[in-house]
Amino acid sequence: MGWMTDPATGGLHGHAAGTTGPVPTMPGMASSSELAALRAASGPQLDVMFLQLMLRHHEGGAEMLRYGAEYAAVPQVRNLATQMLRSQTAENDYMRQLLAQRGAQPLPG
Repeated sequence: MGWMTDPATGGLHGHAAGTTGPVPTMPGMASSSELAALRAASGPQLDVMFLQLMLRHHEGGAEMLRYGAEYAAVPQVRNLATQMLRSQTAENDYMRQLLAQRGAQPLPG
């Protein structure tokens, strides 16, 4: 995600100082093995895995949305990113509730 270079600092937005170059994958992306496990799951196990993977995915995308809301050149794009972040934050709260109702926890980041 080399596009996330912070113009003010010259470093990657949200990454440790001295980090250069793009991140290999977007934070929160499910691995091939996680997707295979999701495809093999059923019933309550599928529900929990879906919620865990989707929550981690949304949390990973939040940094991209914050960046767009702050740095996009077009006001409509900044507004869209802000609205998407607000919406995804509400969805994240709901997914956490659904996980808790199923006795499950979010995946580590």
